[in-house]
Amino acid sequence: MKTTLLFLLSTLLFVGCYHEGNIEYLADLRKVPKNFINHFPKKIADSMSVNLIMNKDTSSGCIYYMLFEYEKNDIKKPFLDSINNRSISKFQSSDTNIISVKRETVTYWHPEKNRTYKNLVFGDKFYYPVPYFEKHSSLEYRGNVNDIYSDTTTSGLSQDFMIYVFDYKPGIYWKGLRPLNYMPTECKNGYSKGIALNEKKKIIIYWFIIW
Repeated sequence: MKTTLLFLLSTLLFVGCYHEGNIEYLADLRKVPKNFINHFPKKIADSMSVNLIMNKDTSSGCIYYMLFEYEKNDIKKPFLDSINNRSISKFQSSDTNIISVKRETVTYWHPEKNRTYKNLVFGDKFYYPVPYFEKHSSLEYRGNVNDIYSDTTTSGLSQDFMIYVFDYKPGIYWKGLRPLNYMPTECKNGYSKGIALNEKKKIIIYWFIIW
């Protein structure tokens, strides 16, 4: 029974992975409160190479939206300065101390990724929870998928990514989400948002996650 349920949850996620035009993109963003997605682009062009991935099933332990943009040619100093100024923290994707929120299916199929977090501070650095970026073969990315994903990093992203956190708050922000027992006591529920940037491959991922 559990195996069947987890398969269905995975299917629900993949149904939300598709190439969109501007009208559909804006319609999807209107389904969530603005404070979670006010860092997402205001619009996208139909010709832009993008994917919008959504997990809206609360029984998976979290919900998230991620917009992938490829071949971004405007990743220049003003843009980098703006995201640095806006971020409350940033992590290299390969940082082993990253606290990642995962769908239940991730740890079911890959128990080695199961991890319990006791606190948000390692050394002198505060680690705000971020999503685990699980691999999706259905992404419409024309390059090597290893430009995006990695099975060896705690974040799930390739080592060329930097993860920027724009906001984080503990608490209950979405009806139907149960407290996650593997998260620290002070943030069994909460949300965070930000972007992940692969400057070398010109890939930007806008994201928010609620757990």
